Amino acid sequence: MKRINLKLIVFTILLSVLVTFCTSKKNEENSSFTLEQEFINEHNSENSLDWHGVYEGLLPCADCEGIKTLITLNEDNTFTILEIYLKQQKEYISEHSGMIEWDKTGSIINLKSEEEKRMYFVGENQLFHLDVNGEKIKGALEDMYILKKVD
Repeated sequence: MKRINLKLIVFTILLSVLVTFCTSKKNEENSSFTLEQEFINEHNSENSLDWHGVYEGLLPCADCEGIKTLITLNEDNTFTILEIYLKQQKEYISEHSGMIEWDKTGSIINLKSEEEKRMYFVGENQLFHLDVNGEKIKGALEDMYILKKVD
């Protein structure tokens, strides 16, 4: 009878130690995940990059040689887009302005004007033109959808 009680006591102690160890390990993992999430949420293009300034590039065009594009992003969250359509020895100029809206990740901007809405991923000294679904454009022309910051 004493042997059974001793085995039961030892088993109970080992089980308690094991449960305590596993619970504390799980709490450590959860707290580190939370810290990582907070770090991700705190550091983004909006608050970590020098994003305001002038960006330029030559975007592809279906019925012209290209669209020379200048985007000015201002610190007060306003923007101006100047586009020059290069078509058969002529230039057609278009200009839009409006407010910059940042998405919840702080890495994508929506440039909304009265005429249209465009989305760009904000990188280090460059803007990546996004498609209508907010995805980076892939394929043979993807490098042409990047606007570089002008010094």
